[in-house]
Amino acid sequence: MGLMHTVTARFNSSFFFGLTVIGVLAGLNVLSSFFIEQHFQTNLSKVQVNSLYSNSRYRWDEANLSFDLEANLTDVYNWNVKLIFAYIEVEYYKPEKHSVVVWDKIIWRDQYKPVELNLRKEKAKYVMRTKSYDLRNTTATAKLEW
Repeated sequence: MGLMHTVTARFNSSFFFGLTVIGVLAGLNVLSSFFIEQHFQTNLSKVQVNSLYSNSRYRWDEANLSFDLEANLTDVYNWNVKLIFAYIEVEYYKPEKHSVVVWDKIIWRDQYKPVELNLRKEKAKYVMRTKSYDLRNTTATAKLEW
């Protein structure tokens, strides 16, 4: 008769076989997300500066913004997405690139309702502040990210 394997050798073999199976399944999970088509529409419009003033105490500019946002994010959700952290980022160059988040929202998945954002004259959650007095006469772009 042949020599039997010890209990620890059998445990080691079983454990690492299970770990290999879990690793392969995790890799297939990640790869499957690349083949899901996503069609979404966003429209961020009427971004307005409600007030722009210089804060002499801290030596920076501050701006309060408002915007209109229409977005249909239903197709972003799939079996692998449970929530979306959506935010509006404002970018400007003076002389290097600066970006400021002025609004954000966590959107949980509801399987029975479409995920649509229809915001009119929404005020920004956060005041746009700069490092110095560099917001005046500056062109900025706002975009919805997640």
